[in-house]
Amino acid sequence: MLVDREPVSLARLLAHLEPKLLLEPGKPVIVEAAEATAYGPMVDVLDELRQGQAKLNLADEINIALPTEREIAMFWPG
Repeated sequence: MLVDREPVSLARLLAHLEPKLLLEPGKPVIVEAAEATAYGPMVDVLDELRQGQAKLNLADEINIALPTEREIAMFWPG
């Protein structure tokens, strides 16, 4: 998977996001899957993010955003 255009393994996902989550706790983590992405790996990513509060001892849940194709086209064209 890519996080901010950098390859990151599922095992390293929360560690990679932790500094950003601590800096801006309410800012959403935007999850976008490629068309060819299988359902299982996407669920694994969402599960890891949902467990992030407990694993990282955060005060709040991680705000997860799943944009629609229309939103992606509007906000991230090209």
